Amino acid sequence: MAKKLNGVITPHQLKRDLEIHELVCRGAPRIGVAAQFKISPARVTQICKDLDQRFYTEHQENIEALKGRQSQQILHLIHDALNSFVESQEDAVTVKVEDGPEGRTESTTTKGQAGDPRFLEVARKLLSDERLMWGANAPEQHVHRNLHALMPLDERLKVVNENLTKLLPGVVDAPPNIPQSDGPDERSAPVVTSTEVKAESANTAENMASEDGNKDNAHR
Repeated sequence: MAKKLNGVITPHQLKRDLEIHELVCRGAPRIGVAAQFKISPARVTQICKDLDQRFYTEHQENIEALKGRQSQQILHLIHDALNSFVESQEDAVTVKVEDGPEGRTESTTTKGQAGDPRFLEVARKLLSDERLMWGANAPEQHVHRNLHALMPLDERLKVVNENLTKLLPGVVDAPPNIPQSDGPDERSAPVVTSTEVKAESANTAENMASEDGNKDNAHR
């Protein structure tokens, strides 16, 4: 924050820092704020950081104090709610007064009561609020069930196929692109049998022998 004088921030310095912090919180550019107060933008950043930390610490202390005070208030409210429930369990007494020829007569009727459950609901809600305020509630547990595992196999396959159709439209239901031919392809290479190979080899050997004989006659 502002420079301390003998370790103490003067009221004037604190007022200036609060004005700087307010301007930055309102969205004013830090460069413009720095020029207005004739300090560097880095100093503006440091002032805001120090005040943010100070406000955070003060708020944390106030929050803890508020929790303690409200916790005591909740205890008093719970006590009142439970006492009211106990009182609602007392017998209900009805006094009936009648005027007759012999004068006024009174009759008393007593009826037992189980208690008003609304007071218990109030106490239960207050206890829940106290646990929530102090973070004492158990973490929520979510159970995820695989609904597909409970389905028959044919239905599961149907669901998978529907999902694939949505993701890849026109691909899942399309027939495989396999070329089919009604007859032999005229451009395909002729099939050579082993008999033709042997005959070709015999002709080649005969031609070579004939050429060797012609060479010998020429040397003679």
